[in-house]
Amino acid sequence: MKILHRILCACFCVCLFSAPAFAAEQGVKTTITSQKTVYDQSGSKVVFSGSVKVVRPDMTIWSDEMTVFLKPTDKKAAATPGPQAGAVSKIVAVGNVRLVREGKKGFCGKAVYNADESLVTMTVKPRLEDGDNSIAGKIIKLWLTDNRSEVVGGNEPVEAIFFTPKEGKK
Repeated sequence: MKILHRILCACFCVCLFSAPAFAAEQGVKTTITSQKTVYDQSGSKVVFSGSVKVVRPDMTIWSDEMTVFLKPTDKKAAATPGPQAGAVSKIVAVGNVRLVREGKKGFCGKAVYNADESLVTMTVKPRLEDGDNSIAGKIIKLWLTDNRSEVVGGNEPVEAIFFTPKEGKK
């Protein structure tokens, strides 16, 4: 029963790829579905595998596997060991990663969310799409609190495709 409780706590503390303003909200529902969930007995991570889907009011994420790394619990703040709300340190999503947020889409083979920096780093053929516009490179970094991004090219250059409205005929 304690293990089930810890897994549920870990699921609820996942504030995946969302700005701290959303994470700070009380009562924001996060639903995670997967074919398998494994909670590490040491309390340091939860692994969701097989058709992983995370649904929040502000975002939906899909991947083949997702690992949630938890910060060590503060023994003064918690009477029992295990994950606490807001205790996520890092989240790694791998395999066919797709993100949809505010109508914008992201695709990559691996996405890593660093909670301390509120930074999402997308690798393995990362691409962002906003309607017909898109940008791709070797690495895409998204700072969620600053609402800024950086796209780094590697052997291939960064490719940005932008569409402008057609001008009226004169």
